[in-house]
Amino acid sequence: MSIPCRSPGSAQQLEDPGFAFSCYVDSDRGVDLLEERLLALHTSRPLSVLVELGFEGGRTGCRTIPEAVHVAGRAASSDVLHLAGVAGYEGNICHDRSPGCLALVLSYLDRLRELTTILIAAGSFDGTERIVLTAGGSAFFDLVVDRLRGPWPGDADIRVVLRAGCYLTHGSGMYERVSPLPTSDGERGFRPALELWGSMLSRPEPGFALLGFGKRDAPFDIDLPIPQVVGSPGAEAREIAGLLTIHELNDQHAFARVDPELTLEVGDLVGCGLSHPCTAFDKWRVIPALDDLDRVVDAIATHF
Repeated sequence: MSIPCRSPGSAQQLEDPGFAFSCYVDSDRGVDLLEERLLALHTSRPLSVLVELGFEGGRTGCRTIPEAVHVAGRAASSDVLHLAGVAGYEGNICHDRSPGCLALVLSYLDRLRELTTILIAAGSFDGTERIVLTAGGSAFFDLVVDRLRGPWPGDADIRVVLRAGCYLTHGSGMYERVSPLPTSDGERGFRPALELWGSMLSRPEPGFALLGFGKRDAPFDIDLPIPQVVGSPGAEAREIAGLLTIHELNDQHAFARVDPELTLEVGDLVGCGLSHPCTAFDKWRVIPALDDLDRVVDAIATHF
């Protein structure tokens, strides 16, 4: 749950009609804290909140629909809060697209829809022009659209907000496994937009190589970088899928196993796919943007 900053500057922002801000709430204590802070700031404009529904073993969010209805009632009756909608996150229910996994995700989304329907019927959103209903991580946004689209009771105006942030970059590894729009799906498929290149530093043993990047450079929380192409001086880059695999990272070095069929020399450049781009953004404040000829044409500042 987000707590508004206690500074006078924050109070001024909340008073600004052009400034839109919402946060999640999932408990009585959360409501209490928000009310205490807002009353201390003496704001005249209510803070928009979304009641969050979670699931057992998941992240934040009320664990049951009755609990969420109770918290929503607290927010709706508050003098300093405005109940603007419902929030959830299905992304870590499971991590594949097997029938069993998809069934679990759909069951959760049905509960999210049920909660929203109950709150609409109870008049909890009276005075709200457009109700926000948000879910949809980067793996199951297709199911969110399927389950949370209209129609809604009483023709309620529901704005479904997807939070599929990694559509911008996609990725190798995890998102290739779980995306509803895989790379192999013709022109509709997502393609990874991030690559990590490192130089071949050393071939000290047969079948073993050291590359010039490590934990400081690459995400490694789900999959290690995936070598895909090798570029040698004066030669065309060649695909090496499966012939070079990274099995360990130190702070500044990658340890790789080399297939005997692969010719790999010190000084070669290895291009790798990255799994889970989110944890690449927090390592790179500026990311070079390349054109189709691999020329640097821009620089993208990250704010993660």
